[in-house]
Amino acid sequence: MPMTLVGQYDSPYTRRVAVSLGLLGFEFVQDARSVFADFDSMLGTNPLGRVPSLILADGTTLIDSSAILDWLDQQVGPERALLPASGAARQETLQRIALATGTIDKIMGAAYERFVRPERYRWADWIARCRTQAEGGLRALAAESWSADAPVRQDWIKLFASTGEAFINSAAKMELPLQKEVAEFGKNVLANVEKTVENLTAQAKSATNTK
Repeated sequence: MPMTLVGQYDSPYTRRVAVSLGLLGFEFVQDARSVFADFDSMLGTNPLGRVPSLILADGTTLIDSSAILDWLDQQVGPERALLPASGAARQETLQRIALATGTIDKIMGAAYERFVRPERYRWADWIARCRTQAEGGLRALAAESWSADAPVRQDWIKLFASTGEAFINSAAKMELPLQKEVAEFGKNVLANVEKTVENLTAQAKSATNTK
């Protein structure tokens, strides 16, 4: 019986686990419940009502993407683990993960403030602050030196891009002004991420050519 990944792919943390499961060769099925539409049901899987959760074959439920990825690394062993076991490589990887997840959190913070909080309670300065922090995170990631021995996976970039574009296109087709705002915001975010990916890919190619 395969594992079950609970969460929709519009969650970057659910995608993070899905990509890692695929990369490490684990079979899984998706339970695409929504933290909004299926909140009461979700509480039965994760007491925090959050995604992702990973339900193992024996019925054990793991919550939080970082804890799930740690479990996956333990299953495959240190030679295949996504996170280095120790030393400078581990510290460097953890710092990059912190930049990436911090950026995601700020993008989501700005989005929730704009699209979930009632309009009369929205805090424009907070939205601007979150977006400034997210842009800072993207710039910092783009400035990192990326080894040619760990090139950017083009197939996973395409998966991310297609998921993001599908969400944006779906939102844009709706007539509600809110959905049009979501679409425009998503396009801006995706454009910034694409610039970062282009930078990282160029660095990897450059490093390969100079080896």
